Amino acid sequence: MSDDSPQLGPLQGRELALNDALSRAEDPLRQSLAQNTRRAYASDWRDFSARCQAHHRVDLPALPETVALYLTTLAESHKVSTLTRRISAISQAHQAAGFDPPTQAPVVRQLMKGIRRTLGTAQTGKSPVKVSTCAPSPPASIPVALSTFGTGR
Repeated sequence: MSDDSPQLGPLQGRELALNDALSRAEDPLRQSLAQNTRRAYASDWRDFSARCQAHHRVDLPALPETVALYLTTLAESHKVSTLTRRISAISQAHQAAGFDPPTQAPVVRQLMKGIRRTLGTAQTGKSPVKVSTCAPSPPASIPVALSTFGTGR
């Protein structure tokens, strides 16, 4: 009795094994980021991509100058924390596609230093809570009880 199934060469067999391993790795890779983070990155990427398209720039792979122009525009209306998340989203998209992230380029890093210095990243502090505000006054008998502590009375 002969086996009619096609014989795979060593290269094809390795390719199938690699595809199988990659498909098994998809779920754990997907779970490496929280769902809300993935949703935010997707939204951030859509925004970056749309702005690139509107200004006739390539979004993937993006040039560092394109990212710098995008961040400069955003800095006029967004907080530093938003810009930082957008940088992360752009970086993740490039890495997922197999490209070096343009966000690591010196021009982008220096620009973000300048934006942080200009806009500031310090959190707004609150006034400290005073003990007298939150703790009730001790009963009048406490000082008397403490003064007799250890005297055997």
